[in-house]
Amino acid sequence: MTVYRYNSFLNHLPQMYRTVRDALEGELQMRSHGAVYVPRLDGLTSSQFDSYLLRGTWYGTPEMTLRALSGLALRKDPVIALPERLEPIKMSAGADGAPLSILIEEMVNEVIAMGRFGLLLDFPSANTNALTLPHIATYRAESIEDYRVEWIEGRLELTRVVLATDEKFMVGDVAVDVWMELVLEDAVYKARRFYLDKKERVDIGDEIIPTVQGKALNRIPFLMVSHKSLRPSDETPPLFDL
Repeated sequence: MTVYRYNSFLNHLPQMYRTVRDALEGELQMRSHGAVYVPRLDGLTSSQFDSYLLRGTWYGTPEMTLRALSGLALRKDPVIALPERLEPIKMSAGADGAPLSILIEEMVNEVIAMGRFGLLLDFPSANTNALTLPHIATYRAESIEDYRVEWIEGRLELTRVVLATDEKFMVGDVAVDVWMELVLEDAVYKARRFYLDKKERVDIGDEIIPTVQGKALNRIPFLMVSHKSLRPSDETPPLFDL
């Protein structure tokens, strides 16, 4: 899997994401990963170091800060204006059927905490008609593993994104992780699924070319939202320094 990076700082992003997640989970989570965050003093045995960690305390400032900032951002209900045909999305927008208001709250929390959040406009692959509605699949910051942007006709367009999924694929008796690659090739949006076998990519099935009313899409319907912009970008999680 080719990884596209703007600069070397981005190699540290996965650990930054993990640190913020642990901090938001609270004291029990921080204790369970204590060796990652607390240097082991010279001369301590394993049992002494475990006791040393247990005597430590954790004040849940990150989680309380996130709640406060999210509350400020959502103190007024968002104004949602949709065409009449898309009105049902208000009550069922997410892939899990969650209302649009819940999806917006999730997005605000993730952007404040992690610095970015992915939204993919998806559509059923079968049994559709002119009245079939799309849904929005969401991806956390750490699930957006790779992306590429290119200048196309004077505009900076997303031409590739690799997303970690919750899906598992059986290879013999072993369940392996599945990634999804979305690409724009020759102005046609395509989707592919794959897993890694000893770091070698193995595609699953044929590539999919989503269509709307029989026409392929000419852009990737994926939006990467950050606390700075709606453009694909890599940002330090806002809560990391806290």
